[in-house]
This record gives sequence, C-alpha cells and structure tokens, in this order.
Amino acid sequence: MDTPWYENENRSGRFRLEITLIGRHYPHARVHINKKTKKLEVMIKVQGRLGEYVVLMVYDDNHPQVSPEAFTVDPEIRNTPHSHPRESNRMCLFTPQMAGPHISGKMILDWAARGWIPAYEVYRETGKWPEDNQSV
Repeated sequence: MDTPWYENENRSGRFRLEITLIGRHYPHARVHINKKTKKLEVMIKVQGRLGEYVVLMVYDDNHPQVSPEAFTVDPEIRNTPHSHPRESNRMCLFTPQMAGPHISGKMILDWAARGWIPAYEVYRETGKWPEDNQSV
C-alpha cells in the first residue's frame, strides 16, 4: 500500500498546516487516524440553535488534490437538498468547480459548522434550504 498523504515527506508541510489550522480554530477537535481505513479524520461538535451536532471530516488519500469530505454522524442527517448523494449523510458544502488544493480541512469545518448546520436548521423549520430556495 502507498504511504498515506499525511506521512509523505513531500506533503509534510501541508500536514503541519492542516493540523495547525484545525488546532488553532477548533481546539476541541478530535484528530485521529482511522485504524481500518488509515485515513486522517477530524471530529467536531457544533452547537446549533436546535441542538448539538457531531461532524466528521475525512481527508481523501489524494489530499490536497482532492478535498476532504464532511459527514453528520450524530445525529446522522440524510435526505436533505444538500446531502450528496441525497440519501447519504455526506454534507454538500461546495460545487465541484470549487474543489482543489486551496481548500483546507479548516475551510471544510468552517463551511460545515457555520454554513451547513445553520442552513439545515432553517430547512428543518421551514422545509426550504436557505439561499437556493430548494424545498422538500
């Protein structure tokens, strides 16, 4: 098996940057290596207006060329206009055209905590996702 991106000498600077940004902006985040998948994962708790949410971010094996993905794990939220695919608990945070090495894990966590969760709570209350007027 290839060396995971976070152990690759050529990407050690990126790994340090990712860990530093997450530690600075999300000091209570739980950063770990998934023993089964060998992927770098970050778990945070987000306090919304309607409750607390646990978000799991998973770095792709080809990071930073492929952006991390974020998932709702507690509660596991599915079937929203911004789940991708819709029946999954994977948060849709940006369009494919936005993807690239400029997206850090910290940005993913920001979009999840400050964008997706508040929008989801509006969707729960109104049946419409804010800003794009999608309805149930």
